[in-house]
Amino acid sequence: MFACATLNDVVSHTRVSVFVPNLHDGHQERGPHRLVVEAGKWASIEPGGTPQPGDLVVECDIATPGLIDMHGHFGLGPYALPMDVPLAQGTTTLCSQGDAGLSNFDEWMTKSSFHLLRPFIAINIGPEGERLLNCLGNVTVDFDQRVAALASANPNVIRLVSVNLSERSLGPADPHSMLEISLEAARSSGLPLMLALAPDHVMSIDQQICRLRPGDVVTYCYRSQPWCLFPSTGPRPALKEALSRGVLLDVAHGSEAFDESIAENAVKTGYPPFIVSSGTKTAEPGHRTPLPIARVMQRMVKVGMSLTSVIAAVTRNPAQVLGLADGSGDFRLGGRADMTALITGAQHWSARTILAGGVALI
Repeated sequence: MFACATLNDVVSHTRVSVFVPNLHDGHQERGPHRLVVEAGKWASIEPGGTPQPGDLVVECDIATPGLIDMHGHFGLGPYALPMDVPLAQGTTTLCSQGDAGLSNFDEWMTKSSFHLLRPFIAINIGPEGERLLNCLGNVTVDFDQRVAALASANPNVIRLVSVNLSERSLGPADPHSMLEISLEAARSSGLPLMLALAPDHVMSIDQQICRLRPGDVVTYCYRSQPWCLFPSTGPRPALKEALSRGVLLDVAHGSEAFDESIAENAVKTGYPPFIVSSGTKTAEPGHRTPLPIARVMQRMVKVGMSLTSVIAAVTRNPAQVLGLADGSGDFRLGGRADMTALITGAQHWSARTILAGGVALI
């Protein structure tokens, strides 16, 4: 059995060998494998065989690359989870969705560093990140260049620009101006924009998605009205055009940002998400507790995605968006050695981290 631990609780091995009954790399199931880690990277990946003395034998339905959760909340802010929580649930890489901005990025870095869970951030256009109320109220026209400068100075951590145009984030701010500042910050820094849409009555959803560029991400993609991208008549024509030019969809299930019937109709009509993320955060009074990433994966299989597509959407696809060139999200020789055990046989799916950067959590 394996249990998750913090950095102080584990022993870092220069060489680790692992035997799994069923490897799934986001392309296909590949059956039993024996894998060897040296200095945090995959040194050997051999199909078949049997466990050898000293192997870590992983008992699970499927061993996947370490899960990459593109939208979660940790480090700072009203939603922040302790970093041990997603690590214990099978996530090895997490992107903090807008939890810090210009004013508190250094504090976020302090709280998020030196941990087995590898942190990235979508830096918020709001100066103090995504707060409960009016987090965009102090944004001025020079913020695009200031955010771009911060991103350029921290390329190993800041991988997207983030803006949430919800009414509670906007306060009195103008959504058109906030979207333009966000887009300019993303353009100047060469990063994708992750957009949480304003509701239709605040700013036309069609106007918002028409502004997005290839590689930009619409998060909370399966919400119902007044943010709905997939009305009963089918996907919005503006959305179809945006997707055809390379705009990406992200689930970000969260506590109330997912409508199962909308997701099912979207997947059935050929509009699955590119990214399956959890939107994980602390529970809010009066709201459902957000699901762990494995449960979100289960819901996406339930609405019609194939298991292979879902695994790709929490491994290879987010690795691509984050610009990770170290083998994350895949099993390949010389790549970063992250591994998650996925349990699909029970009523509720679960996951646990086996390796994080080559460190075995035992």
